Amino acid sequence: MFGIVIFVTWFIDKTFLLAVVPTLFMAWGDGVTGVVRNLKYKKRTKAWEGSLAMLLVCIPIGTLMGLAGVVTGVVATLVERVEWFDDNLSIPLVSLGMLLPAVIFKINVPIP
Repeated sequence: MFGIVIFVTWFIDKTFLLAVVPTLFMAWGDGVTGVVRNLKYKKRTKAWEGSLAMLLVCIPIGTLMGLAGVVTGVVATLVERVEWFDDNLSIPLVSLGMLLPAVIFKINVPIP
């Protein structure tokens, strides 16, 4: 997914933020859910503690893209909770799908 997201966004945003933010949501945000899960449950399971940890990681990452990035970080955290679709695909795809219009239509409002 990382390669696809980076390849697609290369032609749209040369700052790389549009590529980096969705991949960081997946790599760091979803990664911290696994750490929390293993510390608490010692098995693979979806837990609100892991989602809260992901949210705490994704919000600061999202600030790189302004308000649109923060909102996307919250949605990426909610998407991670979906059990019937692989979050390694859904998090970057949904994040890119939300950030792409923000960049194209310049509705990216920086947080003061």
